[in-house]
Amino acid sequence: MQFYTDDNFWRKSVIVCATGLHVTALQESMQAHHIDVQGLEKVGRYFTLDAVDTLLKFLDSELPNERKFASLLGSVIGDAEVAAIAANNRVTMVGEMVAVLWADAKFDATIRPEQQWNELARTHSFHLLCAYPASCFEGEQRAGRTPRSVHSTQR
Repeated sequence: MQFYTDDNFWRKSVIVCATGLHVTALQESMQAHHIDVQGLEKVGRYFTLDAVDTLLKFLDSELPNERKFASLLGSVIGDAEVAAIAANNRVTMVGEMVAVLWADAKFDATIRPEQQWNELARTHSFHLLCAYPASCFEGEQRAGRTPRSVHSTQR
């Protein structure tokens, strides 16, 4: 749930990096609420990235490569900052990459993108929502292994 105090909330850019199923569901929901998804995409205020494809672009030997991460996602955030019409070029990034890593039992790799987001926040202004499904916190397989850093990054 997101509360806002003025209409500038709706003037920022949004980047969604999620699995294809979730991106599709979100876009269908937006269209059902009469949000012009294609119009937002055309002006650069709404971006979608496939979480699995994006991960594959910056993973080296199953661990995130800091330089590739910063280059790829810094570029996308930079484009979104330019397109934002809110004060301070605010961008919201919703990411599901950590959930993909967690689901693949790549527990040690999960914390790396979280740390790299913190580094990226030094040079870009964005609000980060890392999405973990509740199932990450259930079951014997994951006993004793909870994501160490479920947070929201803001600069």
